[in-house]
Amino acid sequence: MNNNEKNCKILSWISWKTYNLGTIEKTLIFEQHTQRYYLLDNKASVCWNELQYNNSLTYDSAQVLQLLIDDGIILMNCSSIDLECNESHINKYINIPQDFCDEIKSNGYIFDAHWDITNKCNAKCIHCYNQHAHDGTRNTVNDELTFDESLKLVDELDYLGVFRLVLSGGEVLTKDYFIPLSKYIRERHIQLVIYTNGIALTDNMLANLVEIHPSTVCFSVYGDNDMVHDSITQVKGSYKRIISALSHLKEYSIETCHKNTLLLSNYHCWRDTLIKGGTLANHSLINCTIYPSMDDAKITKFSLGESQLCELALSPDSPIYYKRKIVGSCNIFKDKNITPCYNTTNMIYVNPNGDVYPCIAFPCVIASFRRGNIKDLKRNNKREKFECNFDKMNNIDRLDNWRSLKISDLKECGKHDYCRFCIDVCPGDAYLLTGDPLQAAENHCIIAKARYGAFLQYNDDICLMN
Repeated sequence: MNNNEKNCKILSWISWKTYNLGTIEKTLIFEQHTQRYYLLDNKASVCWNELQYNNSLTYDSAQVLQLLIDDGIILMNCSSIDLECNESHINKYINIPQDFCDEIKSNGYIFDAHWDITNKCNAKCIHCYNQHAHDGTRNTVNDELTFDESLKLVDELDYLGVFRLVLSGGEVLTKDYFIPLSKYIRERHIQLVIYTNGIALTDNMLANLVEIHPSTVCFSVYGDNDMVHDSITQVKGSYKRIISALSHLKEYSIETCHKNTLLLSNYHCWRDTLIKGGTLANHSLINCTIYPSMDDAKITKFSLGESQLCELALSPDSPIYYKRKIVGSCNIFKDKNITPCYNTTNMIYVNPNGDVYPCIAFPCVIASFRRGNIKDLKRNNKREKFECNFDKMNNIDRLDNWRSLKISDLKECGKHDYCRFCIDVCPGDAYLLTGDPLQAAENHCIIAKARYGAFLQYNDDICLMN
């Protein structure tokens, strides 16, 4: 190291990735505690990657990366240095800029991945939609990826450009290699989100989670007390485990999410659960949409009925209040010539065996780790026209076909008065429920109808709220 270089290191709880975009490169950084994104232009990106290699900065590079030093992302192991930089090479955002999302997508990168690392679970939730959830065999399956295979899969996801990775299940904590796998993911600087029921959390497990620095830990919480929650998970003491874990993670500034799925058995306490969740976690969410079973493609008998949904649609503090403008990731309120699905970010789903789907809701294999073709997904191809019959296509053609789906292809969505109140359309759910991704998914339509019914009841001439 010469005299012009200063030793430094970077925060351990950031996520980042450099994307090669033709003749230039750009780096995206996410500071997990402040929830801010930093987008580095080509010059700053080069300096950032030199820092990763050398663990030091020259004075010139420090000038380029001054914002990261000022914000404490780069920690200088020396006394303060005077920097003067009149040209900004870094922009700071609350949300990822849409033009950057479009740019990486056009270069074939995939930004988001959801990976169910196991189908096994230590709960028996009455509404679970996962495979074999109710036939007594889900914990006997032995063809899931090994630890070594999982590490190689992380490398391949990293190659695809995955910035944000959700680990879920089943129950992730039942996987014997969950902690070392999570550590490896963070070593690759990938933003890690964990979905868990919290039952298997021990003090040692919580200590390991704190060291790994996940971006968010999301807990499935089904009530405001142990009687309601435990009756749904069918595991005594599961609620108390979650409450303890939420308190522990909060002490270490790890973002948490309290997620409740509304069912007939917990509907009576939805408001108290939402409020209590807000005191326990950074985010308190309620989901009113019940997803079809992956086994029989049916909606559970425990899902809310029309009367409960109508009550929710009339409640100002409800997530589906009819005056609230709510647009999900999949929606019909966009340009009719683009996809209804996840246009802001580019997403894939990986099952416990390493098979890849276009999304978690659409059970159509587009690649497989064990077939060695996941890297082929780094592409930005589309077919000229969407075809419903995926069976006659090879894996990669299926992805190109899925990406060619347009809102204008949908047969029912957007053609009824109640569609104005739709939160999400979902071709994947439609495929599971009807066998046709172009049909409307009734589990989403019933919510739109409830919101429309509330509107008719008051005969409002309204502008939907933000």
